[in-house]
Amino acid sequence: MRILVTGTGRSGTCLLVEIPRGLNIVKFSDKVEDRTFFKYEKLPENYGTKLVTEHATFTLGNMVGYMEKYQDLHIMFSLRHPLDIFLSKVRRGQKASDGGDRTRERIADDATPLTAIETTKDFYEKHTKLIKLFPGRVMSVKMEDLIISPKIIVEGVAKYFNVEPTKEAHEFASRDRNRYHKKRYRGEIDKGQIEMYKRWDTIYDGFFKEKKYIIKFAIPKLAHIIQDLGYKLP
Repeated sequence: MRILVTGTGRSGTCLLVEIPRGLNIVKFSDKVEDRTFFKYEKLPENYGTKLVTEHATFTLGNMVGYMEKYQDLHIMFSLRHPLDIFLSKVRRGQKASDGGDRTRERIADDATPLTAIETTKDFYEKHTKLIKLFPGRVMSVKMEDLIISPKIIVEGVAKYFNVEPTKEAHEFASRDRNRYHKKRYRGEIDKGQIEMYKRWDTIYDGFFKEKKYIIKFAIPKLAHIIQDLGYKLP
């Protein structure tokens, strides 16, 4: 079996990947994300990793090609309210000197309002098409459900892969390997990451307080995705 955990950046992929990794179904990459995933001459057997949908190599064509070539490859998508994704992309993608999660002094490619929306739309298109093409091999998990009902989600993932839940899988939050998450959340589940768009003026130390125009810009552009994924419009 092979497993790819994916989703757009800031959607909870770093948390989600720790569940199948903790289930010991396959051997996961030592690095959280394998950015060479689509460059293998032959994808290793019994292999798992994470790669976000906006990575340059993650095209729909590449993913379909892999799914057709490797019949034991399963995709796990991490979902999150699109507005929360948008807000997180814009804030966390700022330069390190401006408080962002960056190792370089430039903003992330998906950290402008426009690119945050474009990458969210791109994720939605890939998610929608892959579910239709490979319905039995694509699993979607909402980050909100993972935070509110972690035990249920872990057991659901274990059932999907026909294995028993493990202690390591249930401890997914403490096993999060993202360096910024380790410092920020200290291995704990942060329920404050849910419905942040409702607190847009106070989240991230008031980063958006004088930027309501950014929220107004995003809502109509993401409305159809919000509703289609089963989330509420603000």
